[in-house]
Amino acid sequence: MPKITFLPRQVTVDIPEGAPLLEAARLAGVPAETPCGGHGRCGKCLVRVLSGGVDARGYTGADGEVLLCQTNVRDEPVTVRLTSDLNAERGQFDRETGLARLDSEALSPLVEALSLTVAPPVFGDGLADLDRFE
Repeated sequence: MPKITFLPRQVTVDIPEGAPLLEAARLAGVPAETPCGGHGRCGKCLVRVLSGGVDARGYTGADGEVLLCQTNVRDEPVTVRLTSDLNAERGQFDRETGLARLDSEALSPLVEALSLTVAPPVFGDGLADLDRFE
């Protein structure tokens, strides 16, 4: 089984030949952002292959950049550099409990609920809903 090393974390895992590089990242505990569900559309799981051979489908960029979700390992050691270290974000997923672990700092929400008042429509005034906000 080939050894896959993730930098800058210096984490190495063994994974069978032909397995997805994304699975190696998960086994290594390396968080990989895959909002597209691993279909290779979002580009969020971009990494740089520094050494070793991989079989990349879809996007292959300059300097050995590939998508974790679209790349399988060959039967040789591979060293990968993460292009974004997601551990720098506040909060991590705990596999044992299935819950998010948050740092002690309070998180500010990305979405905030607002109550808006819109005047009722009047036939013939030509105003859109957006134009009727009070």
